[in-house]
Amino acid sequence: MNIEDVIAAAERHGQDSEPDHEVGDLQDCLRAAAGLFTEEQLAQFYKTEAVMNVLEWGGETCEFYEVVLDDCDGRRAILHIRENGRIEHVDGQKNWKRLLFTFNDSGAPDWIVKIISKLQSET
Repeated sequence: MNIEDVIAAAERHGQDSEPDHEVGDLQDCLRAAAGLFTEEQLAQFYKTEAVMNVLEWGGETCEFYEVVLDDCDGRRAILHIRENGRIEHVDGQKNWKRLLFTFNDSGAPDWIVKIISKLQSET
């Protein structure tokens, strides 16, 4: 079995019932696969060209600076600092993102302003 078998089965489900079942099946499979990734693997996955292209359709900016904090209550934390000032916590094990802060230049700590400026100059 390979991923193309899963995609074909989802397609058949959509053809045999309702077209939205294909999309739902694929969404369920993607969530299940992402749940198996380590935090590092999930971060790499988000940076792939295919995922970045999808995120652009959703209006998401894909440019971000990743900060890994090794000791947060005994766990690792991954933060994505985006060029628009959003700071998100990414939990690879639970497959969710949470907006922590949105800063403008006047309210952000200096280290965040530097990261945001660097991201904006690269785009």
